Amino acid sequence: MKTRTVVALLGTVFSAAQVQAATSLLDAWLAAKSHDSQFAAARADYEAGTTGHDLARSVLMPQVVGVATTGRASMNNTTEGAQFTTPTMGTSNQVDFRTSINNGTLNQWGIQASMPLIDAAAWAQSHQLEAGAKLAEERYRIARQDLIVRTAAAFFDVMLARDALATLEKQQQAVARMQKEKQDRYRLGDIPVTDSLEAEAQAEDISAKVLSAQSDLQLKEQVYRDLTGLDPELLPVINVDLDPSVRGLAPLDSWQSLARANSPMITMSALGEDVSRYEIDKFKAWKSPRITLVGSVGSDRLSGDGNYGPSTVTSRNNMIGIQLTIPIFTGGYRSAKLEEAIHQEEKASQDLETTKQWVARETESAWLGLSLGSQRVAALRQSLRANLARLKATQTGNQVGDRTTLDVLNAQSALSQARLALTAAQVDLMMCRLRLQAVSGQLDDRELNALDGFLR
Repeated sequence: MKTRTVVALLGTVFSAAQVQAATSLLDAWLAAKSHDSQFAAARADYEAGTTGHDLARSVLMPQVVGVATTGRASMNNTTEGAQFTTPTMGTSNQVDFRTSINNGTLNQWGIQASMPLIDAAAWAQSHQLEAGAKLAEERYRIARQDLIVRTAAAFFDVMLARDALATLEKQQQAVARMQKEKQDRYRLGDIPVTDSLEAEAQAEDISAKVLSAQSDLQLKEQVYRDLTGLDPELLPVINVDLDPSVRGLAPLDSWQSLARANSPMITMSALGEDVSRYEIDKFKAWKSPRITLVGSVGSDRLSGDGNYGPSTVTSRNNMIGIQLTIPIFTGGYRSAKLEEAIHQEEKASQDLETTKQWVARETESAWLGLSLGSQRVAALRQSLRANLARLKATQTGNQVGDRTTLDVLNAQSALSQARLALTAAQVDLMMCRLRLQAVSGQLDDRELNALDGFLR
């Protein structure tokens, strides 16, 4: 008695360890975040895009440039008709000055600063960069939700493929038993050859289906492995008794309003329209003039031998002021860019409208999948019970001679198909939940935890 108790306890502990070792949907998603190359690219795009916030500020900030030059230079400077005045010699008119340096040493340095005061193009560019950074954030948000959906799809695909293969293998075993029975009875002369050939044909047919299911499972396991880097063997088994329906599902209008307000697809399209509108502002004619605060300080020094002996020329300058810039003629560039921007803004506006329509359709599709899917699951569960009762009745009839072995096999096959249909419907229901949450911008780890609760 003690030995049996210890064995039972050890079995319970081992079973619990197996359950704990099973990969949850949340585990798969967390693994995919660090393993999927597509999401890694989206993360890099997001990190690059967020620098737009800093770039947007920099456009309107002062710009300071330092310049230093050293090298060899020559100079010949002639001034004619000048007036020359000294305290001792008085004033002389029509004086000529000549300075010459041949291949002398030149040293220059300067610091120049500027800051836009009135510059519509810079203001529009700043807003464009800010909108671009927000676009990167929305793209990353979409990529994150897309990865959740892709991970769940790969997760459930493996489970469904494994379930289908296991069902076919059970049918194959049953058909093999029937085939052996038919062959034995044919050798005894109890049944005609047609019955034996029919059993052989069924065995070959189920073997082909098993091979196809094995191939399908291998492919789906590889997709899951590529996405997450995890072993698909650790995935749990779908429980046909789980009920992933959404109780108290809000009306469709509520979900439509939520999607219009929070859908990352709509937000991204609206930002694209803003970017196009700012591009128009950059090239509007009445916004063309720019007023810039400018300043500079610098020094030039050139020294060496010239035609009139050694010479050194030094100049220093300091300047601060306001600069007005007005584009007068650009060869048609500005008008062409303005026309291009107007058409791009129109395209962005139509893209936004298309996105709103797509979000509305996707929301309705996912909502209907949930509201009707739960009824479908209930109907398929009832079908499973009916097929189970049919199998039991057929087995009883077979025992008393009213039903053939083929009838039993057909009943077993119908039960297996009913079970697979129920499992697929339950997975569809869970995927509809994820799609509805994603299209409305609500999908996060909490929903995966909820689905893991159903799987457990």
